[in-house]
Amino acid sequence: MDFVESLIIFILIATFFVYSFFNLHENNKFMNFWQILLSFGTIFFAYSTFINMQTNAQDLLYKKDTFNKSIFVEFFNKNTELFIKYPSLDYYYAELNGLKYDHKFTRNKLQETQISFIMLSTIAIIIYTLNNNFTNMDKVKEKFNLILKTYFKSQIFYENYLLYKKKYIT
Repeated sequence: MDFVESLIIFILIATFFVYSFFNLHENNKFMNFWQILLSFGTIFFAYSTFINMQTNAQDLLYKKDTFNKSIFVEFFNKNTELFIKYPSLDYYYAELNGLKYDHKFTRNKLQETQISFIMLSTIAIIIYTLNNNFTNMDKVKEKFNLILKTYFKSQIFYENYLLYKKKYIT
């Protein structure tokens, strides 16, 4: 307990003790003191409730901001790690991010599909989270839609999306 809470409890117990053993309830000064004490307690309670509400609102804003930052960082990190693990798919990474890839390559459709399915599963989780856990996330949704538009410009990603949609999305 805080010092102030302990002090208020002590004052209330002491007042009750004095009130019980002495006939102070008949004294108007004591009754005025009791009413003032109750008023201060009410004000203190209202103030602590207000501070608690402000703290909770700040905490929610912090959680949303942290979520906004972490969702994109994790998404990009996971995708980058996938392509680092498979350097033979550099052409796919370049196409996916709108970059030019000048080297000759042969497509590895199996690995493309595997990586695309992992990415699409992650995207589905993010979309579900954005739609169901947070309100007023329009800016985040807009940014995420821009990322998805870039990804859907990739012919490889779009082909795998259609395959994923056919198999897993109802």
